[in-house]
Amino acid sequence: MRLSSYVIFVPMERTGETVLVHGISGAVDRVSNEWARNMRAMRWDLFSEQDLADMMRRGYITEKTVEEERETAIRIGRRLREKAMRSASFILMPTIKCNLGCDYCFQNFLRTDGADTPSVDTRMVDAAFAAMAELQARRGARVDRILLFGGEPLLAENRPVLEHFFRKGAELGYRYEAVTNGTELHHYRDYLGPGKLEWVQITLDGPQEVHDRQRWARNGQGTYWQIKRNIDMALEQGVAVSLRMNVGWQNREAIRELVAEFDRYGWLRHGQFHPYCAPIRGEGGQQESTRLQRAVIRLVREMNAAYRPRYGRDVVAISGGVVRTKISRLLAEQPVSALTPAYCGAHLNMFVFSADGDIYTCWEGIGVPSARVGRFWPCLELDEESLSRWFERHSLNIPACQKCRYMFFCGGGCGIHALEHNDEFYSSYCNGFAELFRGHVEQAIAQLDDLEGVPIHQELGYSGV
Repeated sequence: MRLSSYVIFVPMERTGETVLVHGISGAVDRVSNEWARNMRAMRWDLFSEQDLADMMRRGYITEKTVEEERETAIRIGRRLREKAMRSASFILMPTIKCNLGCDYCFQNFLRTDGADTPSVDTRMVDAAFAAMAELQARRGARVDRILLFGGEPLLAENRPVLEHFFRKGAELGYRYEAVTNGTELHHYRDYLGPGKLEWVQITLDGPQEVHDRQRWARNGQGTYWQIKRNIDMALEQGVAVSLRMNVGWQNREAIRELVAEFDRYGWLRHGQFHPYCAPIRGEGGQQESTRLQRAVIRLVREMNAAYRPRYGRDVVAISGGVVRTKISRLLAEQPVSALTPAYCGAHLNMFVFSADGDIYTCWEGIGVPSARVGRFWPCLELDEESLSRWFERHSLNIPACQKCRYMFFCGGGCGIHALEHNDEFYSSYCNGFAELFRGHVEQAIAQLDDLEGVPIHQELGYSGV
């Protein structure tokens, strides 16, 4: 009998306890730090027979060899992936154009600023809807939301074609979300709200003087106050606002003042306002990127500690939407939908309809020939070999990941980043994932405690689990 290779120990700084997560079974339990230390030391003589039986049932201890447990994990992973592949998600990119000039944008190489810059027209929108219907039929999926992405999808000049998109999409039963810089959102006021454009991600990188140095309009003007006004408008319309703060070494401390401004604006009290910090991709390799990620996690913890006495909850999250979704499902005791060997939809079920008529599975791959998996204009044509290359990149096909306790959470990491940093698409890109994961678990447990006033699970051995 031994400790499973897939047990994750998450120290809870706020409560002085430890949360156990089993990376394969999906079990989650809260235990004392002493209990966790005895488990790590495999001091089975300190546990009762019932305790050991409970831990065996939930996967924390096993009689399997390391290799036998790895084979079991792979077998489970294949079943999980087969189920997850019967789904789809759609992203439409109306244009590659953008009205901002952010230096760190990963799409800068796409900008031509000429009349030939690709944008969709109404015929392409119709072709995209037809391709979406065919893809859902092929995969046995039902999709009810479409995400708009850019460039800047909600430019005022895009309104004529987006009116057609919103109208036809509504007839087909779709609702909408958008990743937007928020500068021209007011041109779409009548399309904002429940049942329409329900969720937007908008970025502010600091207080006005800091933000305007990083996210300026093409005419050189700052964008902070226009974005602030449009966030107020969106919240008034009942739109959920995910506020992204890109954090690097230069603006890290300014983020504290930005969150203080959110407090003064009353946004932190609004149930539809969800700010989070995202480290800017490091330029010094994976080690530097990991160092920055750890610094951002510390920053988030410090800010939440400062605001928790007033709001009784965490007010700022950390980046990693896919990880957050997996953890929230796991804590809701939905392990089948929470666990998957794929890092994100780019390696599982996502289709990005680009403004030039091409299809990708990753929005960071737009414009990269090797990332293209087909076309939707004038009709759907998929490159099955390229599509398979993307959808077959997951932790089951990366040997180093098969032995990793995070294999169903990290999924091998981002494929684009693995290619950039390792020169190998089918390699792992960890990027400080262990600390990121633990930060998300800590926040999720704290949120559930705030909402329910009880632990997510009782301690093993003391509740008849």
